[in-house]
Amino acid sequence: MEGLNIKKPQFIRALILSAILSPCLSIKLMKTIDPTGVYLFLDTSDPVMVFWRNLYLSFSNNRIHLLLTGIALTTLFYFGMQIKGTVYRPLDALTVLIAIIFSACQFIALCYKKYGTMRVVLEAEDPVIPFRAILKYGAMAVVAYYVFIVFLEIVDKNFTQKRAGKTRPDLSIFFISAGLFFIAFLPYFLIFYPGTSNEDTTLQIMQYFNVKSYIHDMTPLRGDEVQYTNHHPYIETLIFGGFAKLGLALGDIRRGVALYIFLHMICTCLVFALGICYLLRAGVTLRRTVLVQGIVMILPIFPMYSICMIKDTIYSAFFFIMTLMIAEMVRTNFKVLKDMRFLVTFSVNAFLFMMSKVYGKHVLICTVAVIVVVLLVRARTAPLLIATLIPLIAFRLYISVLLPALGVAPGGIQEALSVPFQQTARYVTEYGDEVTKKEKKAISAVLPYKKLAKLYNPELSDPVKNKYNQDATKEDLKAYFKVWYKMGKKQPLCYLEAFLHNTYMYVDMSKKARMEYYKMDTFIQDHPKTYPPEEYSWLYIENPPETTSMRYAVNQIILIIQKVPFLNFFVSLGMLPWILGFFAILSIKRRKPKDVLILLPAFLTIALCLLSPVNGSSRYAMPIFYMLPYFMALFADHPSVIPTERRDEE
Repeated sequence: MEGLNIKKPQFIRALILSAILSPCLSIKLMKTIDPTGVYLFLDTSDPVMVFWRNLYLSFSNNRIHLLLTGIALTTLFYFGMQIKGTVYRPLDALTVLIAIIFSACQFIALCYKKYGTMRVVLEAEDPVIPFRAILKYGAMAVVAYYVFIVFLEIVDKNFTQKRAGKTRPDLSIFFISAGLFFIAFLPYFLIFYPGTSNEDTTLQIMQYFNVKSYIHDMTPLRGDEVQYTNHHPYIETLIFGGFAKLGLALGDIRRGVALYIFLHMICTCLVFALGICYLLRAGVTLRRTVLVQGIVMILPIFPMYSICMIKDTIYSAFFFIMTLMIAEMVRTNFKVLKDMRFLVTFSVNAFLFMMSKVYGKHVLICTVAVIVVVLLVRARTAPLLIATLIPLIAFRLYISVLLPALGVAPGGIQEALSVPFQQTARYVTEYGDEVTKKEKKAISAVLPYKKLAKLYNPELSDPVKNKYNQDATKEDLKAYFKVWYKMGKKQPLCYLEAFLHNTYMYVDMSKKARMEYYKMDTFIQDHPKTYPPEEYSWLYIENPPETTSMRYAVNQIILIIQKVPFLNFFVSLGMLPWILGFFAILSIKRRKPKDVLILLPAFLTIALCLLSPVNGSSRYAMPIFYMLPYFMALFADHPSVIPTERRDEE
C-alpha cells in the first residue's frame, strides 16, 4: 500500500462500498422461486423464508463479472472519495440530485421497456420485488454520483485549456474546413443517391403536386380547393416540390431531388465549417479544433444528416447558428450585443429558425427570456429584445396574414395535444368501465371514444391525435378538458404512466436508436390501392438496388458505434440529457453559471422531445447531435477561460 502511495482508510472504505454495491447492480427485478426446484428446507408458506430465498435468487451467479465490477467500482470510489472533500456544497447537492434523477429514469425506462408499467414493480404482491428495485437503483445512484464527480475532476483538471489558442479564423480556414467536410461527405451522397428522406417529405412533395393524403384531413380547413397546409412548413413544401418538379422536367424526378440534396450537403458543410471557425475565434486550440473537424468528418451520422431531405436538417442548421451566437454572447460577456451586424444576423437567423419549424418560436422566446432575466441590465437587453421582437412579429404576420391570403390551411391544434390525448386514451383503456355517459359524450366530441382503446399505442400518439375532430368547437375542447382534469384527479398514476410510457426512451442510457434515414421514403409505393402505380409511379423516388448492401453497412456501422464507449457519446439518444447535465455541472464547478446559457436551446429541445408524439425519435433531437462535438470543445476549452484582455481586444 505504501509503495503504491494508496491511502489505506479510503481504500478500505471504497472496497467495502464496492463489495456492497457490486451485487446490487446485478439484481434481476423479477427473478422468483422456481416451483419445480424448491430448495431444501424451504417452506413456501412462510413469507419470511420466501422473501429471503427470492432475494438470494435476485443476485447474479457470474462471479467473474462481479469481480471485475467490484474492481472497477473500488477504483472509482477510491478516487471519488479523495475528490469529494474538495467539492463545495452547492455543487455536491446538485450532483447528488442529478444522480438520483438519473437512477430513477433508468428504473422507469426498464419498467416500461420490459413490462409496460411501473405497477408490476411498485405494486407487486411479492415484497421482494420493490425491495430489489430499491437496492439496484439506489446502488446505481451512488455509482452515478461518483462517476459524475470523478469525470468532472478529470475534465476540469486535465482537459481544460489554460490559454487561448493563437490561430485566428479567416476565409481560407473557412473554405478549407468546408472543403474537407465536402470530400468526406461526398461518398455518402454517391452511395445513397439521390439521398434519403422520411414520410413527411413525401407528403410535402405530394402536396406540391396536389395529390391528397391524410395530411389534408389534419386541419380545420378542408376541401378539394385546399392544396397546401402548414402542417409541415409551407416554404419547405415549395422548396421540396420545386426541386421534384425540376427533376420531372429533366426526365427523372430523382435528378431534381439529387440536386436539392447536393446543394443541401454543401450548405451543411458550410454550417459545420462556420462552427470550426467559431471554435478558433473562441480561443480553442488548433489541435482540439482539428479533432472536432475529424469527428464530424469520420462519424457517419454527420454526413448522413447532410444528404437527408427533411425539414429537421434545415431546422438544425439554424439551431446550430443560434447556439453559436449565444455562445458568443457569453464569451464576450454580452458586449457583442452592441454590434449591429451581430444583432441583424441574429434577427434574420431567428426568423428562418421559426420558419423551418413552428415550435422554433417557443425555443427562441424561452431562450431570450432566460437571457434577459439573467442580464437584468436594460442597456444590454433592449437590443436583444428588439432583435428578437422583429422576427417574431414578421413570423406572426407570415402565419396569420400571408398564409391565409395564399390559401394555405393552418396546421391542426392536435400537434400540441399529444400528452393529454395519450392520457385520455390510456385512461379509457384501463378504466373504461368507470367513464360515465356524460364523459363519453365530451370525449367523443373531440376524439373517437369507441376507438380509443384500439388506437392507443403507448409509445406513439399519432394514431390517437390524428383522429382529432377538426370540427370541434372551443366549447367542445373546454368540456373535454374538464373531463380530462376530472379523470386525472381520480387516477393520477394512470396519467403519469401515459406520459412516461411515451417519453422514457429520451432518458434511457441503453436506448439504441436509428439515428438517421437510410433510403428515400416509399409512402406512395407502400399504398398501391390508394395510389395505383400506373397513375402515380412518376412520383416514385427510389434508391438504386445496387447500393442496398452498402447502405445497410452504413446503418450497421452507426449501430455499432452506439456500443463503443466514448464514441457513443455522439450518437446515443438516451445519453443526451446526461451529457448536457454534465456540461452544466462543469460550468457550475468552474463557478461560471452563465455558461449554462449556451446549453439552453439544447435543454429546451429535450423538453420538446418529452412533449413530442413519438417516444425515442432521434429526429427530434437532431439539433443537439449537430452541436455535440462543438459542445465538447466549448466546454472542455471553455469560452470563460479566455483571458479578459483577449476579450477586450476583440
